[in-house]
Amino acid sequence: MIPRVHIYDETGNSFATAFNALTSQGYQGVPWIIGEAFYNDAAEAAAQLQEANSTGQKVLYLTQWPLTNIQRTLQ
Repeated sequence: MIPRVHIYDETGNSFATAFNALTSQGYQGVPWIIGEAFYNDAAEAAAQLQEANSTGQKVLYLTQWPLTNIQRTLQ
């Protein structure tokens, strides 16, 4: 099984929470797919990269959802 996570809002904390939850369930070292993340959001991308590097978590690919953080805030 390849875990698929969706990460929005508080990206660093969300990534860390997913990492800790999956690790506690025995998925340490198993690559992920980030199935949804904000589209074209440099701050989110930087936070995800930082968390992946600090945890050593391998991300196979990331799918950007066509909703930006700004659009979501305005809804």
